[in-house]
Amino acid sequence: MNVWLMLVVFVWQGLYAASNPALPPLRGVLRQAQEERGSTTPTLKKITVSPSEQQKKIEEQDEPKTAHGEPVEPRPDRGGKAVLLPIPTKDINGNTEITVNASLPLTGEMSVLGKQVLDGMTLFFNKLKQRKNKGIIIKLNAQDDGFETVRTRENVTAMAEQSPLCMSLLSTRSVYAVSDLVQQHKILALFPLEGAVALRTAAYEDIVFFRPSYEQEINGLVEYATRTLHKSKIGLFYEASDSGDDALDATQKVLKKYELPLHAVGWYPAQTLQVERAAQELSVKAPNVIICVAKARPTYNFVRYFVNKGLHKTVFMGLSGLDSIQDTLKKSRGIKLITSSVVPDPDTSDLPIVKEFRADLQKYMGNKKPTTYALEAYINAQLLYELLKISPRPFTVDGLVKTIASLKKVNFKGLLLQYNPTTRTLSQQVHIFNDQKKQKPVVQQKKEGTA
Repeated sequence: MNVWLMLVVFVWQGLYAASNPALPPLRGVLRQAQEERGSTTPTLKKITVSPSEQQKKIEEQDEPKTAHGEPVEPRPDRGGKAVLLPIPTKDINGNTEITVNASLPLTGEMSVLGKQVLDGMTLFFNKLKQRKNKGIIIKLNAQDDGFETVRTRENVTAMAEQSPLCMSLLSTRSVYAVSDLVQQHKILALFPLEGAVALRTAAYEDIVFFRPSYEQEINGLVEYATRTLHKSKIGLFYEASDSGDDALDATQKVLKKYELPLHAVGWYPAQTLQVERAAQELSVKAPNVIICVAKARPTYNFVRYFVNKGLHKTVFMGLSGLDSIQDTLKKSRGIKLITSSVVPDPDTSDLPIVKEFRADLQKYMGNKKPTTYALEAYINAQLLYELLKISPRPFTVDGLVKTIASLKKVNFKGLLLQYNPTTRTLSQQVHIFNDQKKQKPVVQQKKEGTA
């Protein structure tokens, strides 16, 4: 598409949306234009893979093989060439060092979450380096992107020259920023902290997810609303962005399964705090439940505006991450916020992986508090380490992906993992946090399409 024509379309879109408050922004204009231009700790003992004798035999061979001893078959790229992308290693005092890249918002509006993710990964990777036994160690190469997609892409492109492993991208927009690198098999994006269903398709085979999708989280909230709270007039407050649009589609799909309509919808422009119109539109319909798919500050402002309109009986729900404002809303406004979470409660869970996280946090980062984002990043880091331990040598992206795909019904320190080949997702569990965190019903999702 001609650049000037694209600009005219985009400006027209903004003017038309401004004059039509009920009309959400046109989806994907910029992404479509880009496409037309051509840019597009301990152990995992319970994993059902080969016995240790067979693994030792595999590692002694030069030809890469899967954890089951089968040759790694290279995947063809779009040019018809075989892709068997190596994962570089270094010998560091008898240890095998592997570099993992991360582009995170360490400054700007999302820096609080970015730093929590960095803390979680750093906590585990540094712990590895302090052990006495020789083995795999992981060097974390983390760069600040300020939550700007241009910088995300620049960071990941540059870091990919050193290693194809890119870990814990923080948002849907960050993943889309490097999606063409994924499709060109230049990077393996491991365990992004995002849940868009649109990214869990065959087009992005080099993205592997730990966390469930937004659709699964929304399903958990709707199930809790209808079966536990017995409420059915469900509204949606969302950000007009890739992740918000995905959540809108997911909400409609989930409600259809429950034979319910989407009672009301309100959206706000991405990267803003302009939530008043959404609050007004939703208050007119007066849903008894509102699911919030938004960042913390806009959600807080939205809830405040909505309650000020006298609708005090409305139940507010939110996706993972909004647990960060649960206590603030309760203490300052007396408002209860129920959230979904892709990990257990970092403060109270007695699962072995969470207890280990809290112990390590107290030992190595005593001034830090447990958070869901730090816990998820810690899980991501430890999971990568355990997967590398059972992956074929020499390390390749294909070999690591096949090792991940071999995971079936794994109890990973209390977390239930089952690789879903359709969505390339390991965890199917959604936890529900109410404002009294000692009571957290867990919604176990059906594992459709699992191997």
